[in-house]
Amino acid sequence: MNAKPRKLITTTDIVIIVTIFLLSGLFGFLFMNPSGKTAVITVDGAEVRRIDLDTAADEVITLDTDPQVKIRVEDGTIRFIDAKCPTNACQHRGKLLAGGEVAACVPAGVVISITSDGGSSDIDAVVG
Repeated sequence: MNAKPRKLITTTDIVIIVTIFLLSGLFGFLFMNPSGKTAVITVDGAEVRRIDLDTAADEVITLDTDPQVKIRVEDGTIRFIDAKCPTNACQHRGKLLAGGEVAACVPAGVVISITSDGGSSDIDAVVG
């Protein structure tokens, strides 16, 4: 009984794995919609500004809230850059650029959310 030992991974397995990776990358590229993003800024639940991130010029927006908040729009993204509150947690959120992303300065009651033209979120889930 001289049985030939089986390989753990064969050439066919490698071809299948590479094909799956290439197809998933292709589908991700085809269905990714980098355009049509709109930032909505609300203060205490009321919309104060709507910005098309695809065409918006770089600017700094200062909101007259308590505490005062500054927001920067640049290169198709938006983020909090200054908040006169104790934790500055909103600044640590970083840049928002994909549909469904949200950042909030709770003490000031300011929320920035990104919406997509398609009405659906680009994010499937948020972890951590």
